[in-house]
Amino acid sequence: MVTTSVDAPLHMGGHAIKDARIEGGSATGLAQVAAQVLRLDHAPGTKSNPPEGFERPVLVGPGGALGATPELYYRDRTLHVERLGAATIVGDLDFANNARLKNARIEGGSVEGLEKLAVEELTYVDAPARGAAAVFGEDGALVAAEAWCAAGADHAVAIPRLAVGALAGDVDAHGHVIRDGQFEGGGAAGLEFVAADVVLVGSLDASRRALVVAGDGGALEAEDGLYVDADAAVHAPRNVNVGGALDVKSDAFVGGSVVVGGTVMGSGAYIDSSDARFKRDLAVLDGAACLGALRNGSLGAYAFSYKRGEFPARNFPARRDVGFVAQRVEEAFPSLVYDDADGFKHVAYGRAAPVLAAALAALAAKHDGLERRVARLEALLVGK
Repeated sequence: MVTTSVDAPLHMGGHAIKDARIEGGSATGLAQVAAQVLRLDHAPGTKSNPPEGFERPVLVGPGGALGATPELYYRDRTLHVERLGAATIVGDLDFANNARLKNARIEGGSVEGLEKLAVEELTYVDAPARGAAAVFGEDGALVAAEAWCAAGADHAVAIPRLAVGALAGDVDAHGHVIRDGQFEGGGAAGLEFVAADVVLVGSLDASRRALVVAGDGGALEAEDGLYVDADAAVHAPRNVNVGGALDVKSDAFVGGSVVVGGTVMGSGAYIDSSDARFKRDLAVLDGAACLGALRNGSLGAYAFSYKRGEFPARNFPARRDVGFVAQRVEEAFPSLVYDDADGFKHVAYGRAAPVLAAALAALAAKHDGLERRVARLEALLVGK
């Protein structure tokens, strides 16, 4: 049967229409359509064929009509989409062959397993208004450290507290102050000054308060033996050299000898310890012997000048001076003469006063005897 037009519904009674070609119109209410080839006409202006080697999938459009979308291509079980607008993706997206996801906006959810993430801008939704530095939290998530103020025009980050185990590079404070810092080990070089409430020196003996000095290379170190006791007294078991004037505002106690290469001057008396409770084996000096020492020149008084050119370190005065000669004094009174470490002799002039006193006492006794003799002789002459 050859029919060019059917004006009324055609009821097949369950039989098939084979080798039919239907052009135009529509077929509705079909439970099943079996066709070896199903060809879809293209709307004017659309791409008639997919790229070479690709197939175009068929989609069910509005009203159930089948249609082809020019932007979709299919090959090797892979769907190629020029543009994808998806409100929800139910399954995983697998980007094979290192394919890239470009110009994507992902809101909510999470992205895991990325080896590398390159973005022009990363926005943290809950960041504070003033800005903050982003850090990795315990679970690896990026979080905002609100205490760390965001970098300003000078690219500085304000961090209220920083705990550093090790610094690999230099730290430039740009003139700012580092407060409440604790530095252990290493060194600080090139500092103009250090202002600190407490400076701890590692070599300091904790059992006493030692004085800190600048050692070799300028390093601070505790001087062994030089310390301050509980009474704020400074102890120096070895020599102390003073290059300039030594000004002592209170009493000074010296437990040894004092050697002065100059003049000893004071406004008070020089006082020796002379309490009887300090002394034993007392013996009165022989006044006659002391007077004899004056007579024979052992305590002879001389005027002289010092050999300043031969002994410049002694700081002898340039003017003329008076005194004894130690070798002469030693002949009669060796207790008045002392030898220094270089073998030079020195006279204890203060100790010569008792010798002179004994000599004067002997002379006074002799004078008194002479006066008595004179008085007797005068009495005899008057009596005649």
